[in-house]
Amino acid sequence: MKCLAGMAAVLLMSAAHSQSPDAQAAQPPVAEPQMAAPAEADVNTAIDYLRGAWNDFTHCRRPSACNTYFDSFGVAISFGDGSIAPFAHVQRLTATSRDCIKTAKALLEQGDRSLALQWAMAARIEDKRVRDWLGSHPDAVLAALRHCCW
Repeated sequence: MKCLAGMAAVLLMSAAHSQSPDAQAAQPPVAEPQMAAPAEADVNTAIDYLRGAWNDFTHCRRPSACNTYFDSFGVAISFGDGSIAPFAHVQRLTATSRDCIKTAKALLEQGDRSLALQWAMAARIEDKRVRDWLGSHPDAVLAALRHCCW
């Protein structure tokens, strides 16, 4: 009986300690991750690239480039909020650069940031340097899509 009373006392004491306000006050508040806004210079650069694509009504001049799948651009896209999205197994094919921007804007309005970025990259698929720049600045490209080309 003494053993049972001793165990009950220990349980009551541990329960009392776990509910003390000092234990909760000692824990630092958990900060929510902050999404950094893209640099204005990056957004302006992205707008310039997207505006150039918006004004390009020609079909792909290098079919070998436009027949490549978006997942050949890389492994995944890292956004500023910490989310990561894989590249899609999609092709530009015969779409004009303007068509790619239209598709990107429509996808962004639907909330598909990843595919919107990939279509913006596809708009400049023939210029690997620009395409790669767009892919490495996803938040700037999405901001540019919101402000450009209508």
